[in-house]
Amino acid sequence: MSRQPYLSGDAFGMGDIPLGCFAYGWFEMPIERPPLPHLQAWYERLKTRPAYRKAVMTPLT
Repeated sequence: MSRQPYLSGDAFGMGDIPLGCFAYGWFEMPIERPPLPHLQAWYERLKTRPAYRKAVMTPLT
């Protein structure tokens, strides 16, 4: 992730979808996490996608 913006390269791809679902839960849980700047930057890019916000970013219960 340090050399490309998405898992499969320069463009968002199928691999980003399942890992993006997992990342949402991991980043939104109130736990301590080690600093992972490339992972954080990737997650921030996902959060700008309207479909990601609508389909994945639902309240955790």
